Amino acid sequence: MMPHKIFLKKIFVVAVLFLCCCSPSLLLPTAADVSSANKKWANEDSVSLRHGYELYVNKCGACHTLYRPTKFTEEKWMKEVPAMGPRANLTPAQTEIILRYVLTRREVMLAQKNN
Repeated sequence: MMPHKIFLKKIFVVAVLFLCCCSPSLLLPTAADVSSANKKWANEDSVSLRHGYELYVNKCGACHTLYRPTKFTEEKWMKEVPAMGPRANLTPAQTEIILRYVLTRREVMLAQKNN
C-alpha cells in the first residue's frame, strides 16, 4: 500500500475516534432533567426534552459546534436561540423546545457540578 494511503487511513481512524469521544450523547436528557423541567414548565416530559435534544443536535449542530448548556448564561441562551431560529428554519415552537431543553440541561449540569 502506498504511504499516503496508509497516512490517510490513520487520519480517518483518529477522526472517527475523536468524533465518538466527543459525542453529543453526553447531553441526552435524564430523569433529573424531567424533574427540573417540571419545576419551571408545567407538563414537561422526557419525550419533549428528547425532542429538544434531537432538534438541538440536528438543527443547531448542522451549522456549528454544539455548545455545552453550561457554556453560556441563561440570559445568553434566551437571546441566542430565538435569534438563530430563523437561520435554522425553526418554527417558534421548535425554538421553544430547544430553549427548554438547553436551559433544563444547563440547570441540572450546574447542580451536579455544585454537589
